[in-house]
Amino acid sequence: MAEVWLDFTPTRPAGLMMAPMNRVWRVCAAIGVVAVAGVLCASPAAAQKGLETYYAMQQMGADLGVACAHCHVVGPDQRPDYKAEGNPKKGIARKMMEMTAEINTRVWLATGGAPGDKAVTCVSCHRGVPVPLPIATVVKRAVEREGAEGAVAAYRSLRKQFYERDVYDFSEAELLRIARLYTDREPDVAIGLTRMNLEWRPASAVSYVVMAYAYTRKFDDRSAIPLLEKALELEPENGAARGYLHQLRQFQKGQ
Repeated sequence: MAEVWLDFTPTRPAGLMMAPMNRVWRVCAAIGVVAVAGVLCASPAAAQKGLETYYAMQQMGADLGVACAHCHVVGPDQRPDYKAEGNPKKGIARKMMEMTAEINTRVWLATGGAPGDKAVTCVSCHRGVPVPLPIATVVKRAVEREGAEGAVAAYRSLRKQFYERDVYDFSEAELLRIARLYTDREPDVAIGLTRMNLEWRPASAVSYVVMAYAYTRKFDDRSAIPLLEKALELEPENGAARGYLHQLRQFQKGQ
């Protein structure tokens, strides 16, 4: 048996080449000499089709951030059995390929584009992850499973793994939008998310405002007031902070 290293990095030129195995999409596939010879010794048309299919699979693996075993059955020798049909993800992949082809056809018909121009590929949605989800959905599921601490941990984990890749929206606006979703019904989640945001963006006045509002939902005005004062220190013209702070002070005076 001969080992052939296959580069799953999308920017590398197509072809069999030696490459270090240092990322999940750089996968070492041990291929038998007989199997390789079967492709290379086929008719030119068959050989070309076989190689095109193989490189297409490489690209799909890179787009989803997975290796061959994600969709293919792994045999007793720990190698993918490309002909076996036992892995349900293989059927899902076929359906996704059909869907992508249909979308591209519709785009060509609507825009008058040339057939063969790919408007949509796997990476258009997946962006390097097997199951593409909005980051708000990931946080929501973490809240349901593990509460506030789980939500913060899930966000940190995603940010650490994917921050420099075009997979999730790690902007402050999106993080605070998610935090606001929880201020009324689960204020501890909002407090945890905004506190985490302040670790990365300590001058974020709006984070202090959102956190303060979450504390008021816990009937903890004493914790909310200094947060609003901090927000005004950072942004003296912040109308939301000024309005909330005035209301809280008036309420305390009336007690």
